[in-house]
Amino acid sequence: METYAAAGRNNHFLSTYYLFSQFILLSYFFYHLFLDARRGRSLFIKYASALIVAGLIIQYVVYPGLYYTFNSLGFLITTCMLVVYCVLYLYELLSKKLPFYYTTIGIFIYLISSSIIFASAVSIMSFADEISIYIWKINALLFILYQLLILWEWKQTFYPKAANRS
Repeated sequence: METYAAAGRNNHFLSTYYLFSQFILLSYFFYHLFLDARRGRSLFIKYASALIVAGLIIQYVVYPGLYYTFNSLGFLITTCMLVVYCVLYLYELLSKKLPFYYTTIGIFIYLISSSIIFASAVSIMSFADEISIYIWKINALLFILYQLLILWEWKQTFYPKAANRS
């Protein structure tokens, strides 16, 4: 993205790949989490995600110029649905101990904040440069927090415990 921006070329088409890859991968993640917890919710995730992906593909077919612009509606829909998946999983965590607690919290925090930022991206660009850059830096900081929570989850799950080293 930086290379395209530095060359003065449009890099918004890359957001389309980010939109689809984030939604598909995280939907797949939650689908597999719910296979163990609640099969009905995993089916809900499967069909809701397929419907949203089909809707996005139809949107890009009907409006092909959207590929070269920032699709704020697509980002809002996909992130809101991923937040719903997070809330459903966190609700399941109230009644039983399930894996990927910190990861789900990280996904939830990052998606809530980034959905607000990306949905209002056009408005943010109209702010003064200092304010706009500050908002995008907050988003980057929240992404780092998200990655650190995933790292913490990995350490808690896969790193050998001190008792096992003897």
